[in-house]
Amino acid sequence: MAVTITWTGHSTFLIDTGAGVLLVDPFLDDCPTCPIQASDVQCDAILITHGHFDHVADAVSIAKRLQCPVLCAFEIAEWLAKQGIDGAVGMNLGGTTSVPGGSAKMEMAHHSSSLPDGTYAGPAASWLLDVGGKRIFVAGDTCLFSDMERIGKPDGQGRRLDLAMLPIGDMFTMG
Repeated sequence: MAVTITWTGHSTFLIDTGAGVLLVDPFLDDCPTCPIQASDVQCDAILITHGHFDHVADAVSIAKRLQCPVLCAFEIAEWLAKQGIDGAVGMNLGGTTSVPGGSAKMEMAHHSSSLPDGTYAGPAASWLLDVGGKRIFVAGDTCLFSDMERIGKPDGQGRRLDLAMLPIGDMFTMG
């Protein structure tokens, strides 16, 4: 099954698994390089790496419009519930859940995480996706850390990563 990934700007990606579309870190309307608006997005699930505005800015409007699940840290899920989102799925590092076309495992990241109103957003995370027969690591915002070696090793079936999406940006991420 083919997996198609579309970068829309900043850390926002649309991942078509062949069984559905995942939206990672929705920052669309206020992103100067994004070619689409939040109102144009069609997805089956939203994945959030951490609570900073440039990763959650359009999560509420998209989740309300599409009634799709939002996979995120428990604290972000609690905040989303207060924003009227019923489909927020709170997780913690190490947890795995089903997504259209496969699974998503919440891995660690080293980064701060607070929500637009300043409240604590739980731990920053990355995502290890096993979708459409592909293993994809979505690092979110993070520095280089030793568990990336473990994440990059073959899984129990001998499959290596097919793609690692890494943040390069010096001041806030890897340099």
